[in-house]
Amino acid sequence: LAELALLQVRARRRSAAQAAVDEALQLARDRGLESYALIGIVYAAEAVVRDLAGDEVGRQAAVAHFDALRPGLTYAMPYLSVHARLAVAGVHRAHGQWEAARTLLTEMAAILAKRPLLGRYVADVAALQRTVGDRRGGSPGATTLTMAELRLLPLLPTHLSFRGIGERLFLS
Repeated sequence: LAELALLQVRARRRSAAQAAVDEALQLARDRGLESYALIGIVYAAEAVVRDLAGDEVGRQAAVAHFDALRPGLTYAMPYLSVHARLAVAGVHRAHGQWEAARTLLTEMAAILAKRPLLGRYVADVAALQRTVGDRRGGSPGATTLTMAELRLLPLLPTHLSFRGIGERLFLS
């Protein structure tokens, strides 16, 4: 449904895209899947659809949900991981959030280094890189933290010591 929503956006069918995203979100909620990394593509599609509708608050909420799931979108699922990041990076680019887009580009480059045979996504990432380039300015957006920082962040306010956090994250 998320893929269908993104295809509907490309075809300029905003209401059909919104309906597909709404259905995907409802299915995820009904099945308790909102915290699974695979649902990241749903939040990426939601961010694109909300942006298209001019819903600033909804777009920001969708990006925040995507960011929470982003660490789980790794090279183990390269197509999904790059595809979702491309969608959200496009939203950041549209709003001049260059640092956020660059952070996602860095993550996509790391995924492509391990899984270089992703067809058109290699060219899509290169095209986004050319568009974003070294631009500065704009707000940083919500995705300027790296995946490692995002994994660490929820553990900081817990009872765990730094040693305990390191053990939980399998770090020395």
